[in-house]
Amino acid sequence: MKDIFGNDIKLGDIVAFNPPYYKGMIKGWVTAFTPKMVRVDYKWQSRPQSTVVEPHNVAIQPTIVYPSVI
Repeated sequence: MKDIFGNDIKLGDIVAFNPPYYKGMIKGWVTAFTPKMVRVDYKWQSRPQSTVVEPHNVAIQPTIVYPSVI
């Protein structure tokens, strides 16, 4: 499955998505896949939550690799 930018979504990826009943993006973790959806776990007001979202509605957090200092 691919995210909104065309990146492959993998298990354990940190993603930004729009949770149900909230207007805005929050951070969550990919925990499972269904045939057409992605299951994302997240914390909402310090309580663990889980939801399924369409893959084109998530954005993977990029991994920043800094060059080593010599």
